[in-house]
Amino acid sequence: ASITIGRGVKSIGDYAFSYCRSLAEIIIPDNVISIGNYAFADCSSLSDIYIGKGITSISSYAFQGCNKLTEIIIPEGVKSIGDFTFANCSSLSNITIPDSVESIGSYAFNETQIFSNATDGIVYADKWAVGYIKDDILPVIILVNGTLGISNRAFAGCNSILNITMPNSVKNIGSYAFINCANLFSVNSLTDIVLPNSIKSIGISAFQNCMNIKKIIIPDSVNSIGDFAFMNCGKLESVTMGSGITNLGSFAFLDTKIWSSLSSDGLIYADKWVVGVKNQSLTNAEIKEGTLGISSSAFANCLYLTSVTIPSSVKSIGSFAFSTCISLKNLLISDSVEVIDNFAFYGCLNLASVTLGKGISSINKGVFMNCGIAEIIIPDGVTSIADYAFYKCSSLENILIPNTVKSIGRSAFYKCESLKGIDLLSVTSIGNYAFYGCENMTSIALGDSVSTIGAYAFYQCVGITSIIIPEGVTTINRSTFYRCLNLINITIPDSVTSINDYAFYGCSKLISIKITESLTNIGSYAFFNCRSLKSVAIINNVSSIGDYAFFGCNGMQSMIIGDNVSSIGIHAFYGCNEVTIYCEINNIPVGWSSNFNSSNRPLILGVTLSEDRSYILSFKNAEGKIVNPNAINGIKAPQRDGFTFVGWSKNSDSQYIDYTAEDINKAPVDTLLYAVWISE
Repeated sequence: ASITIGRGVKSIGDYAFSYCRSLAEIIIPDNVISIGNYAFADCSSLSDIYIGKGITSISSYAFQGCNKLTEIIIPEGVKSIGDFTFANCSSLSNITIPDSVESIGSYAFNETQIFSNATDGIVYADKWAVGYIKDDILPVIILVNGTLGISNRAFAGCNSILNITMPNSVKNIGSYAFINCANLFSVNSLTDIVLPNSIKSIGISAFQNCMNIKKIIIPDSVNSIGDFAFMNCGKLESVTMGSGITNLGSFAFLDTKIWSSLSSDGLIYADKWVVGVKNQSLTNAEIKEGTLGISSSAFANCLYLTSVTIPSSVKSIGSFAFSTCISLKNLLISDSVEVIDNFAFYGCLNLASVTLGKGISSINKGVFMNCGIAEIIIPDGVTSIADYAFYKCSSLENILIPNTVKSIGRSAFYKCESLKGIDLLSVTSIGNYAFYGCENMTSIALGDSVSTIGAYAFYQCVGITSIIIPEGVTTINRSTFYRCLNLINITIPDSVTSINDYAFYGCSKLISIKITESLTNIGSYAFFNCRSLKSVAIINNVSSIGDYAFFGCNGMQSMIIGDNVSSIGIHAFYGCNEVTIYCEINNIPVGWSSNFNSSNRPLILGVTLSEDRSYILSFKNAEGKIVNPNAINGIKAPQRDGFTFVGWSKNSDSQYIDYTAEDINKAPVDTLLYAVWISE
């Protein structure tokens, strides 16, 4: 059997084809960007795979146990290969890995034929070192020229290694690559660890527990060192850090001689980086001039720290660097700082004043999450405010966002309950939950460049009274304005094609909604309990109205449903106890639920609309065209903007009223009636 993945598919999910033991061939087209965990695991007949050029990641165990697979070509563009991805592919002998790959997970090629072709005990998958043969490995190992990377756990626990020669082609040293190599003491040197100038990243715990390492020289090419990278290297007393490092992980030098060497200021330094504090009862920190960075978690949980002085030499502040420093009150970050990493100041509950320098280009994930900030100015040059950036900053009242900011991430201002207003004039996208629960926000200014507003973006923003959605937005997403209780007016542009489920749920003061020509779908619960809506014309290209869409709109007097509506869900108008529904169609379509009109409101079929389809021109009474004429509260008049309906006339040119709205059912069969409108 063979499978060709369709061109609309973007990802192949976890376990999607696992245990399809008759599957022999798979073609993955260029439109697919990711392959999930166990996606083709134990497809024991799979022998031919084509992986398209769109793939960027292949997850763990994706092809584990594909025993008939002999060759795999991984296309350029793939950046990561997960743990055990091709493990137990017992026939796999030929592997092509492109230069784009930056990481290969643990044991990705275990129990394949490549373990039968080790070089001096080292197992290679194309240009990556991925393992070793315990009985063949030498104390002094020389990686072959052209080696690009060392996979996760490639040499983990190899106690026989003393020295490594690493060529000037290796770019990435994977996580746990040399963990527990207790006797390793040198790389590219007789006595020290001297990494080649090609290295870009050193993974999590890469050299952890290498007890005999004494000195490390890290070149300028390295930009990232993972958490615990050299932890518990008990003899390590000296490190030289290159100038290219922007990310130094948590506790990278914990339990080394570096950690036990104390500076006069009470801080622990690894070369020109602050990596920790000796005493977490520290109250004031003055980082010495010349320091280039603050590592991840360096000051984390310093509960008594009230102030910190960051010199103008610092370029990078790591993730969680000052997390839960609950006594920290003020922060001044100079223009030299280029990176403030994820969650750097998470949980600084009393951090009330922050001045940001002009060097940063983004407010990263969770940077000020759960902080006490009252106001902040985002500097020019910042292009994005990432997910959770100001999450639950409940004291934040004012924020100034420059025109350089283009995106607001998921939950960026979630439950910023004191926030009063915000201008997003240059923003192009607003993430899910971005302003969820900002109860005191009364004004939002959206610029013309906005194209995406995420689900729940303004959920329960009860202070908003009006909003203009700019042209270019195509979808009002799920629960975007859910329970915006004081929302009265909203302008929806012609570009919107769908109003999704719960979009305006509980907007009880919303008085009107205009159905644009592009709109095709009104989702379930979209206008649930919008009690102030008086009328709505569902016309033009709308084809579906979801379940409970207008449930509880008890202020609704009239509704027009156009002839394109082919589907109406259950209880769509339940609780609309005053409404009369005027329909352009002559017969109820099969796609309308039998319970769509479960409140048994009057239904008038076969009305004729004006040329612009905005109001009713006429109606010809016929058998069965008026349903439920004697409903409680009677038949209500149709509505038209700027006009008042005064009744029905038999003459198209007359203002004489033959029948009131309530008496239309009294007109004889086959009587053509014309709506009479008077300008307000």
